[in-house]
Amino acid sequence: PCSLKQGWFFGWQKPNTPVRTLNRTTSEKVENPNLVKTADNLNSSKHARHFCRLNETDLVKEQISNMSFVCLQGPSGSGKTTVALQAVREAQVAGAFPPIRWYIAAEDRIGLVKGLRDLAIELELATNVTKPWVAAKSVLEWLEDDGSVNGWILLLDNVNSFNDIKDLLPKSSRGRVVITLVEPTDLPETQACIQLEPLTMTASVELLKKLSQTNDSSQAE
Repeated sequence: PCSLKQGWFFGWQKPNTPVRTLNRTTSEKVENPNLVKTADNLNSSKHARHFCRLNETDLVKEQISNMSFVCLQGPSGSGKTTVALQAVREAQVAGAFPPIRWYIAAEDRIGLVKGLRDLAIELELATNVTKPWVAAKSVLEWLEDDGSVNGWILLLDNVNSFNDIKDLLPKSSRGRVVITLVEPTDLPETQACIQLEPLTMTASVELLKKLSQTNDSSQAE
């Protein structure tokens, strides 16, 4: 089971701008500088679709399609990262797949800044010698201000304190921010948050059987 509290993130509104055609080749960017850059560090070979979290995955995917900010909360080991990753992979924004899908281990500000710096380098907004904070700021400004970029998704995993990172989030209705966390102690009360409950014993056994490729329930237990 999961529950959803409806809300908006600091007044962000539902985006309705379609995503443009994607292309990253250097020659075509020179000929048409308005083409959208792309970046994707989600590895489809990892964190396969959680067989016992299909409903939650679809719910997160639906929220990504309709809301600027999505929060997934649950205890450690409940599958938050797996569900969030799969939902981001499958989600479409305004009927198209996002040009930018970027995973960041965001336990603290240092982790978030590093992840934003990596994104800036991928988008050719910074180089390896650019200071992390400068690179992070450049990509935030680009996500907020570049009118050609629509439908991007940032996945911030294992956030410990929302207040510690909220000033490092891009404030734009053209994209999505998805976060996972254990305790939403400092989230705004109106903020949407999907609750991921611990697996039942039966579901846990079935998951272990699948992961271990065994049909013996006694071994899984």
